[in-house]
Amino acid sequence: MGLVIALVVAGFGLVALAVLVAVTVLRPVRRLAGQAASLQSDWDRRVAALEQAVPRRRHS
Repeated sequence: MGLVIALVVAGFGLVALAVLVAVTVLRPVRRLAGQAASLQSDWDRRVAALEQAVPRRRHS
């Protein structure tokens, strides 16, 4: 019976450790993904502004 209790406690400990690792790893990844998305939208806006500012050359 003591072995079963020890295994259950160890199992809960492993699950808690996995959750902590997932939260620790995913939080910076989510922040980096948000920064990448904002950089991409900023880049898209700059390219659109340049396309409007620079006249297109017509190749004849």
